[in-house]
Amino acid sequence: MEAHTGRQGHAVIVHCHMFKNAGSTLDWSLNRNFGGRFLQLWNDPDGRTEDQQLEALLRDRKDLCAVSGHRLSPPFPDVAGVKLLPAFIIRNPIERAYSVYCFEREQAEVTPGSKKAKRLSFRDYIRWRMDPRKPLALRNFQSAFCAGRHRGRDPARIFEQALQNLRAAPLVATLELYDSSMVVFEQTLRPYFGELDLSHVKQNVGRYRDGKAPGAPKMKVLRKLLGGLGIPARVQNESDVDARVNRTLELLGSEVGDLLVAGNQYDLKLYAEATALVNRRLESIENLDRELRHFAGRCASLNSQLQSTAVGS
Repeated sequence: MEAHTGRQGHAVIVHCHMFKNAGSTLDWSLNRNFGGRFLQLWNDPDGRTEDQQLEALLRDRKDLCAVSGHRLSPPFPDVAGVKLLPAFIIRNPIERAYSVYCFEREQAEVTPGSKKAKRLSFRDYIRWRMDPRKPLALRNFQSAFCAGRHRGRDPARIFEQALQNLRAAPLVATLELYDSSMVVFEQTLRPYFGELDLSHVKQNVGRYRDGKAPGAPKMKVLRKLLGGLGIPARVQNESDVDARVNRTLELLGSEVGDLLVAGNQYDLKLYAEATALVNRRLESIENLDRELRHFAGRCASLNSQLQSTAVGS
């Protein structure tokens, strides 16, 4: 891969890596494509923030193609001759809650969240997380993240800023439409980087601790929660999403489930907007079904190679 300059200058993908939103899978693909020209920004030995690291890299590393960080969010530094391409992955916030809980129960790092998750049931953990005095990890977290550092405190204004930033971003995905989103990413990035291959082997995948995810739910909980928000019809694995949302609310019971929904009313709207945005961008792709089949084939090939390597090792 040679140049990565477009009409608007040197291009750099900025992956705003949200916790438990499939960000590790995107980072894996970026690293596979760019190698040393992709950097993850955290644990800086000089104590700089990720934004400070980013600005220095944009000035000093003319070969840089992509960066990722858990605290990279708008507004981004304005560096002459550099075209930034922000990337966001949005996840259904109700379904995300159980994934965060399972991850925090299993992680070795000692944080307030991991300590609580190891001690508490899922229901009590969510009740603790819904306390407005606690960090936003499961309360409209994605809206606050997308809104950026200068977001203020009013929830409605935070959401409007998040919506504005999301609509302006050239790279928007949802976890539930991840493969389709990557087809859009490849097409969007082609003028800057040529032919990228964002096929993947899923990374850092969580699981239900108490067995398999349930089958078809008794009711379309996701649609009920998002009623009137206008999600388009093209949704991959819709029944699986519904099932995971249904499972989460069943585990919580009506009282705590209502708290979780109320605490994520803006993230539910943001998720609906992200889904609609991905679908609108999919409509602009020629021979979409062929492109989706081709992408699925590349992912299957990668996973097959990984299994063969594991068996042979």
